[in-house]
Amino acid sequence: MRICFTCSAYYADDSAPFCLVDGTPLVGVEPDNDKWREGSRRIKEKETALKKRKRARSWRLVLLSALTVFLATVVLSRSVEVVKVAPALFTISGQVKADNKFAGGIKITLEGEQTRLTVTDPDGHYAFSELKADRNYTVTPDLLKTSFDPPNRSFVKLAKSETADFSGKARFYKVVGRVTQADMPLAGITIKLAGSTNASTLTRADGSYDFTDLPAEGRYTVMPVAVKTKFTPPSFPVESLTHDELADFSSLPLYKISGRVLSAGVPLSDISVTVTGTVKRSIRTNTHGDYAFTDLPADGSYTVVPTGTDLTFAPRPFPKLSHDEKADFSADAVREVYQISGRVGHGPIPLSGVIVTLSGDRTGRCATDPEGFYVFPGLPARGTYTVTASGPQVNFGPRLIPKLLKNESVNFLFPLKAVQTPFHMAEQTSTPTKSSRPEPVRPRIENSNSPPKPRP
Repeated sequence: MRICFTCSAYYADDSAPFCLVDGTPLVGVEPDNDKWREGSRRIKEKETALKKRKRARSWRLVLLSALTVFLATVVLSRSVEVVKVAPALFTISGQVKADNKFAGGIKITLEGEQTRLTVTDPDGHYAFSELKADRNYTVTPDLLKTSFDPPNRSFVKLAKSETADFSGKARFYKVVGRVTQADMPLAGITIKLAGSTNASTLTRADGSYDFTDLPAEGRYTVMPVAVKTKFTPPSFPVESLTHDELADFSSLPLYKISGRVLSAGVPLSDISVTVTGTVKRSIRTNTHGDYAFTDLPADGSYTVVPTGTDLTFAPRPFPKLSHDEKADFSADAVREVYQISGRVGHGPIPLSGVIVTLSGDRTGRCATDPEGFYVFPGLPARGTYTVTASGPQVNFGPRLIPKLLKNESVNFLFPLKAVQTPFHMAEQTSTPTKSSRPEPVRPRIENSNSPPKPRP
């Protein structure tokens, strides 16, 4: 570093001999002294100021250039006239006929660059105007039950106005089929057609049939009809006829199983009879004891048996039904019945004349015999019964038998009050046995036609 002592200017270049301001010879400055530090500070300040001046000049140049360009653009825009050219527009039009007649009110659809919908006028004319050039378009007529030739017209890169005429014919279809049984044709089967068109026909010798000239998009149902015959499928529905349909049917004969239900030669009415197997069904016999299961598919397996009664019947199986069958049932077996009996007493002392009451599926009343015994015979099995013993000055409760499956013994042994009882207490020195006990008087059982059984 060098210094001019005349003007106190510092120079970083050690090779500079004279001061550029006054020409005074420069003197070198030793590092790490006050003059050196002062000179370094001044030199840095000058360098910083110089950089700022350079940046300021650069920004001035940028702003001047941008302003120049802006002014030039404004001048040019005012002096040059811009000409806009409208794009080319074209039209697609035509006429529609159906069955050689002008078709008015037909929907015409335009698809492609634009999507539009129009309707033909009474003379069948239509038009799509203001269509841009060099675009792709497709025109399609739409009329129910009518087919057009061609079905639509396409235009690729439209370059001029175009004409697209259409000619249509009413659409008709047919439904055909065949009726068989075990792969063999069935002739003379009635086939009915219902819906938009009603008709009927008979199958030919080869089992075939057909319904022709059916209007398109109609709704139809085809159904075969024959007595004692079940068809698969039972019918063939067509929601909207849009093409020729094939409707085949296979038949299966129907048979019946019928008969009569008797008991000791007497018809039993209102008896439930059940068939199980291929078909599950239940019916009840009429006043003559007759029943019948009809419309049973052939070759099915069935079992018939009367149910819902305390009579016992043997089931009748039919493993492969091939004709009408007869199945009679006779309840020759004795009804399954049991009895309820017992003894009323004060410990070993029997009480005679006590009223014993039976309620439930059967009802009845009786009085105990001199040895205190009672019995209710001939009670249907699986019934529900309640037995009570009643009388003055006697403490007791009812006895319930929820389901009678065997002979039951119901004893009433209870203490008496410490008063005189109207019941007769027989003098007894030992417990009576069955062999020494006389047969009690049989009670009356309501609604029971069965003969009484002896008490064990």
